[in-house]
Amino acid sequence: MSYPTKGLSIVDFCWVFCCPPFPRSITEKIAFMPPLPTYEVAPTQSETIQYAFHLSPDYDTSGLRKVIQQEVRVVKTTLDSDVVVLYVKGTTKTKFTILYSHGNAVDVGLIHRLCVDLSQMTGCDVVTYDYSGYGQSSGKPSERNMFADIKAAWDYTLAFHEPDPRMVILYGHSLGAVATIDLASKVDCAGVILQAPFSSSFQVVCPNRKWFSWLDTLKRY
Repeated sequence: MSYPTKGLSIVDFCWVFCCPPFPRSITEKIAFMPPLPTYEVAPTQSETIQYAFHLSPDYDTSGLRKVIQQEVRVVKTTLDSDVVVLYVKGTTKTKFTILYSHGNAVDVGLIHRLCVDLSQMTGCDVVTYDYSGYGQSSGKPSERNMFADIKAAWDYTLAFHEPDPRMVILYGHSLGAVATIDLASKVDCAGVILQAPFSSSFQVVCPNRKWFSWLDTLKRY
């Protein structure tokens, strides 16, 4: 016999679905579960490098030795969050730039090595960012903030690295697919990659209880 709480403890289930029992609150608790920050950003005295990126030694730092060039900035969104954006160049010969939106329960520090490897394997520059409330980005995780976050990262990409939007590929993993699709519906880009997207955040937690989906307020396309 399976239960709707499969994968969740009773305490977790009560916190998600009962405190408070409102659809939007429930959806955002399921969709947004930021980890403890795995990196720090610190202002510098340099005129060319605004922020230094310090990755925690408790996590995979091998990407720092492989990267050719990287830049970290803190950009302001239209909803007043300060969002961390990371640019990575893993190879000297690049044509496209990938704007990568990560999944849930990770931050820029945890995916740093992934972004370097992605750059080297594809021959593309990679720009990634943390959603509001993730890593060192300010604000609260929410669907509305997430859409503003990716737009700020998109604007940064065009302003500092690739002025031609038709040379930017949007790549979204899991939760990041939601942000990616929303932005792709509004801008002209080179292409879209969706890795492990989901149709309902409720079915991620309760895959055998499709009747939960009517509560899901996360935007679907």
